[in-house]
Amino acid sequence: MKRFVIAAVALFVSSIVGISRVEALSPPAVEAPLGRCVFPSSRTLGAIISTEARKTYLSQGYKQAFVGVRVLVQRPILQQLSKGNVSGLKSITPTAENPAMLRITANAKGAPLEVGCNVDAEITTTVVLIDDKGVRSNGRSVTKVIVQGAFQ
Repeated sequence: MKRFVIAAVALFVSSIVGISRVEALSPPAVEAPLGRCVFPSSRTLGAIISTEARKTYLSQGYKQAFVGVRVLVQRPILQQLSKGNVSGLKSITPTAENPAMLRITANAKGAPLEVGCNVDAEITTTVVLIDDKGVRSNGRSVTKVIVQGAFQ
């Protein structure tokens, strides 16, 4: 019985000490989403450049023109995203009547929201030209550009 009373007193004292050391908890941190800037149209851009260059060479009188294009987009780093990365998103606020309902204000007149970004790219072209006399010319060029991508 004596042990029970000592245990009860120890429990009572430890609970009082524990209560006196209560600290306010900070609100949970909201982590920002992460995204990479991706340019999804490398093949399309390459095909457009190749077609336009080929048309230009053939219109200049070359008998044959072979144009190879490779678009190499720099691997983007992960970065934190926020409302500032979304063009056209005005505000996100709880409604006064029901705080669990959000009111999202965006672009007027149905304009789309854009989550755009820019990334460095390198366009490498390889050209083989053959004129009317059968003379062959080769060339290779590298152009650095900035392309517009989207976060993923």
